[in-house]
Amino acid sequence: MMAEEAYNAEGVAETDVTVVVLPKPAFDRLSAEEDAFRSFVFAAYSRRLIDMLRVVDDVAFNRIDVRLAERLLMLGDGLKEVRATHQDLASELGTAREVISRVLNDFQKRELIEQSRGLITFKDKAGLGAISHSA
Repeated sequence: MMAEEAYNAEGVAETDVTVVVLPKPAFDRLSAEEDAFRSFVFAAYSRRLIDMLRVVDDVAFNRIDVRLAERLLMLGDGLKEVRATHQDLASELGTAREVISRVLNDFQKRELIEQSRGLITFKDKAGLGAISHSA
């Protein structure tokens, strides 16, 4: 690798990962010459594209209260509470923190949840489930 080339990655992994960084010439050569490598790369791109299209579809066509109820139930599977900030939830669902705050306040008024800083406690999971299936 030449001195002026730099390969950087930023991010947070939720599980242990092994990262391999290939210089572009090596990647290009492997893509051109190795069928298994090329198949692996295209399969990975395909999974990421499908995930991205699902998020776009959810954002464009599903109500935020339905999406938030689904997300809370998924995060709280088998639990009585979920540790998550409004900003975390907004980022995961592709919306603004203020929107999440408004919907969570509505859920609290309907006695489905209780909120405190960074913590959401379930009061009526069945009620949230009804919302999550109302789309």
